[in-house]
Amino acid sequence: MTERYKRQKIIRGWDQKSLSDGSVLILGAWTTGNEIIKNLALLGVGHIVIVDRDLVEEINLNRCVLFRSSDIGKPKAAVAAQRALELNPLIRAEAWNLDIVHEIGCLEYKDFDCVVLTVDNLRARMWVNRYCWQLGIPLINTGIEGWTGNVFVMLPSSKACLECSWTTKEYQHLGEEHSCSKIGLIFNERKIPMVITSAAIVGGIAVQEIIKILQGLHSSTSLSKDYWWFDGETGAILSWSQPSKASCVHDDYPRLNLSEILCYVSLSETVDSARERIKLSLGSSMVEIKHDKEIVYSISCRQCGYTQTIKPILLEKYLRFVCPKCGFLETVPDDFGEDVRDGYTFSDLGIPPNHLLRVYYDKGDTVEKTLIATMR
Repeated sequence: MTERYKRQKIIRGWDQKSLSDGSVLILGAWTTGNEIIKNLALLGVGHIVIVDRDLVEEINLNRCVLFRSSDIGKPKAAVAAQRALELNPLIRAEAWNLDIVHEIGCLEYKDFDCVVLTVDNLRARMWVNRYCWQLGIPLINTGIEGWTGNVFVMLPSSKACLECSWTTKEYQHLGEEHSCSKIGLIFNERKIPMVITSAAIVGGIAVQEIIKILQGLHSSTSLSKDYWWFDGETGAILSWSQPSKASCVHDDYPRLNLSEILCYVSLSETVDSARERIKLSLGSSMVEIKHDKEIVYSISCRQCGYTQTIKPILLEKYLRFVCPKCGFLETVPDDFGEDVRDGYTFSDLGIPPNHLLRVYYDKGDTVEKTLIATMR
């Protein structure tokens, strides 16, 4: 086993210990995710955590090196973790069968040396980008489509975040999901053309960047870039430094000082109980607790006006259902917002463990802000 890493260890400046001690979070075990997981396992990165809630399908088999026909119907994350251990039993590989957007608290990211996005979901990219920016955690975003692919690297020292590279098209797409005419409806997502060769190239570039992050090489080379793009048809590979976009959303997500967390609350605790504790702690008569995502508390029918209080659900997860009064599929959110309301536990409201919540309270004639967090 001492010879396993011999050839890479003779590379000038190579630090195998930094890889063995490294911890990487892979969000998405699809095409590019498979390539990255495979490469990290072979390199000997000590701790790999894979997040994906989907199951292996036959359509995955022509471009996912870690999946077999016998894996169809099994959780992607679990299969990928098992295959990573088969490639290298000296590492640790974990599988989290979770929804990236709604079931992973933002504070989970601080436990990793690097976070890697390999998903097609635009909303997941948005939230992960914002959380990693706030926590100062290196983020690598990957994308492929047909013959082309890209890799974006965001470091704690970066002036640009992932959304600095977005145009109005990305925000229009997100906005359309929450428009009055479309909210709560299921749409068939556009099928993105993919080929394993593009994933292999993007996966290779991404893992080279992960190595540089783990070995501390980004700060020591003037050749480091944060955006890579290639065109498989022409063979062109370009890289550049992504400029910071004026008035980018990351300005609204300043670096977090975790020492500012006032207290931790259990997911099983009621909001009422937590609110009273916070009032006593702050000596304040007014305390508002807010999630960073909107919660739906009641719905109404656009056809007949019927209203109904429902079990709280995140707006991003809400799906329309048939109105029990008139029978039309016209039920839409009626009462919703970021307020975390009394009468429910934090778990009831879909708030994940290890997640930050904003608290606003009165202090004399001003309103101040602090943070609380849910327990893991």
